[in-house]
Amino acid sequence: MTFDQKKNIIINDTGAFLSFFKVKNPVYHNSNVFFRDIQYNILYYFINKEIKATYEEAEAVAKEFIKKLESEGKLVQISRNAWKLNYPEFVTLAKSA
Repeated sequence: MTFDQKKNIIINDTGAFLSFFKVKNPVYHNSNVFFRDIQYNILYYFINKEIKATYEEAEAVAKEFIKKLESEGKLVQISRNAWKLNYPEFVTLAKSA
């Protein structure tokens, strides 16, 4: 599988990847997300799909994925390696007492 094919798996199915990400990490609407968390979860996602990928490929895919989500307003950069997740689908409701 080529790099572009691997990249497109993540880029073209953002919802599926973010749902996978959420299962492995406590991430919610307006929570902080770090570059290495995205990178490693891309690697884990590929492993889960039985797709061979290197650390370097996961890093490159993460950079492209972040650019895409920034352009869509789903990630807002707050520091060099951290973003705020603007993904209303992950809003949590307060539990009533």
